[in-house]
Order: sequence, then C-alpha cells, then structure tokens
Amino acid sequence: MLYIKSNQFNTVYTSVSPHKTISNPTYLMCLEHAQSGKKYSFIPQNITSFSGSPYNDRYDLFRFKVAESGVDLTGGTRAWYYQISPTIQYANLTQSANKGNRYIFMSWEGAPDGEWGVYIDSPNVGEVVTGGTWTIDGVSVPIEQILDFGKGNIGISVWVDGSNTSGTTYQYSFTTNSGRTFSDTLYLTSMDEIDEYKPWDYYTNPCNVGILPAAGCPGYPTTYLGETTVNIDEVGQFYYSIREQTSKINTNCSLSGDKLETGLLYLTQDFTDTYYYTGGTVNVYDPTETQTYHILQEDDFHILTEDNNLLTQE
Repeated sequence: MLYIKSNQFNTVYTSVSPHKTISNPTYLMCLEHAQSGKKYSFIPQNITSFSGSPYNDRYDLFRFKVAESGVDLTGGTRAWYYQISPTIQYANLTQSANKGNRYIFMSWEGAPDGEWGVYIDSPNVGEVVTGGTWTIDGVSVPIEQILDFGKGNIGISVWVDGSNTSGTTYQYSFTTNSGRTFSDTLYLTSMDEIDEYKPWDYYTNPCNVGILPAAGCPGYPTTYLGETTVNIDEVGQFYYSIREQTSKINTNCSLSGDKLETGLLYLTQDFTDTYYYTGGTVNVYDPTETQTYHILQEDDFHILTEDNNLLTQE
C-alpha cells in the first residue's frame, strides 16, 4: 500500500518501468476512492533519474503534491533535455549511422539566458534546413539560428532570456530542402526551474551544458523538473493504477495505455487548524497541540480531561 499526506509533496516508490511496452512512456496515475468511487488522475513528476536513491535500479520514484491551490495535473510532463546524437558524440561515426531520430537540447548559459534547440540526424546527404518557426506558450519568437552540426545533424534553435524565462510549452516547425517538414510540441521545464535545480549537478558527466551539443558528450538523462499538484478532496483508502501512454498531456485514464501497476493507496489529512472539504472549511481538533484540560465528563467519583486522564488538583 502507498501512504501519502495532503498539504505536502509525496514521493512514492513503484516498479513500473520493467513492465513498460513503450520505449519512453509518460506515466499516468489513476485513483478511485474505495467508498465514494470518485476518481482522480494526474501525471506525476518522475524523479527516478536524479533522486540519488540506492534503489533506482529496482524502483521508479514519483513525486506529487496534494493541495487545493496551484493545481497542475500535467506538470510532471515537463523536463530538461540535453540529448546528443551518436554522430556528434562519436567522431568516427559516419552519416550512414544516422537513424533520422530527433534530439532536444537546452543549453543553460547562466540565468536567465540559454538556447533551446531541436535537431535530427538526417539520413539524406546534403539536406539542410530552409526555414522554421518557434512559439513559446503560444507566442511567436525569432529563431536564434539554423543548426548544422555536420554529418547530417540539422535543426533550429531559439534564444531564451529574461523575457520568456518562464515558458513551458514550445512548438517548433522547420522545413528542409528535401521537402520534409518536422514539427511538434515540446513540454519543457522553465528556465527558472533549471536555474533553481541545476539538474546536471546530479550526474557524473563531462558535458558542458553551457554550449551547444559537442563531440565527446554523451548527453544527460531526461530530467523531469516540472511539479505536479492535484486537488484530492477526500481522505482514506483509494484503488490506484499506473498506466503508460505516449501522450504528454492526457489525463483521461480510459484513453491511456496498459496498466503497469495496481494497488491500494491511503491518503491522510495533515492535522491543521482547518480541514478542507468541498463547499467550505471547518475547524478540527489537533491532537498535537498543547493539552487544554477541558472537562469532557464527570461522575460521582472522577472528573476526566479530554485525553481521558484523571483531573487532579495540586
């Protein structure tokens, strides 16, 4: 059983990755209250790669917050990428080794500046980019440069600075002289989060993240920095399942892929002065507070305090 608390971030240990059927799935967590049947779903932050846990080879670590405010059900999708194609990493590889894969890099050059880019290792000799577009959170921004790393690694990049440092949703499109167009939506962690966590510090890696992809750099693991917050307004026992999917933003469990893990989850309410529920708030007794010695009951022989102890007088 998984145990979590409200009003704080929770880290849970799961074992889903050994059972995945998709190469790089997004994990969707689905909950159903055991009594009411009310359902909740969200994409947790996957902190497995940089958690430092000694059990990372056996467990997947997911992190999410239960709270009423700041709800973000898909925050766990957003990640920092510094991917290097094999033909850049290994100087002796030829263009014939290219597979047409896409690579994303987020070069941090000191807050608030950096360069975000996307490129492919094209199998077509002489293919180059002829033009493209970038948007950040729906706003069009100028292309920083058309990329040509050699041996068919071509793409485009955008400059990130103080004016767009908090952007999280990036859309790109570029066309080549071979008549091919590449486009997609990327859910990236913000520059603010990258500057706060500096994820490269969690890894032993010779790559310099302050420059564009370079020879000899193996790249870094995908590192999810976007935080997930879900409003669960019931406590007690839930049935949970963790599912795989290709979508980065779907939270409909019926539209997701295979169930990789199922079980029971128990949510407890942190003791605070106020208990939250749908429709309002009400004060509740907090057992961690100093005893007040209110008289709760008495009979002919005893006077008892609220913690059921005998009331005495010095």
